[in-house]
Amino acid sequence: MSTALVYSTKASAPEKDVANHIKLGYANPGRTKPPFSRKHLPEKKADEPLTRLYKDAARRRENRNTAIYNCRKYYGDNYSDGGRKECDEFPFDTTYQGAAEWRCNSQADRYNFTVKALPREANGAGGTLLRDYYDLNRMIDGPDDGFLMKITS
Repeated sequence: MSTALVYSTKASAPEKDVANHIKLGYANPGRTKPPFSRKHLPEKKADEPLTRLYKDAARRRENRNTAIYNCRKYYGDNYSDGGRKECDEFPFDTTYQGAAEWRCNSQADRYNFTVKALPREANGAGGTLLRDYYDLNRMIDGPDDGFLMKITS
């Protein structure tokens, strides 16, 4: 297990909106979309790590498409506000725990993820941090190289 991926909620942090979205999912999953009473996002504990999805491009696309479908469903067809917002999802579409996990894992709940329309710049900053984290930690595809999230303020 490598060090945790850290996102900050500080007002000056470019990824603050993404960090707040994930923080809400951990603290109060019932207030996230899609609604699901048993929602339990992969935590910040060693026995529930996120795992990188790299080799299966079709599954990554399915994760992303499922997230976008839900952004449209809950925030409307114009959730992007003319391109100013993007669909942020957690767990990330580049993880096996992404929005379409239930299609490949019969034990996964169908709505055990969260989506939110966020400013494009914040979503991009969060994505850059994630990409850099994968590279710097030499994260490999699959369950042998899990990682945790840490939200700071």
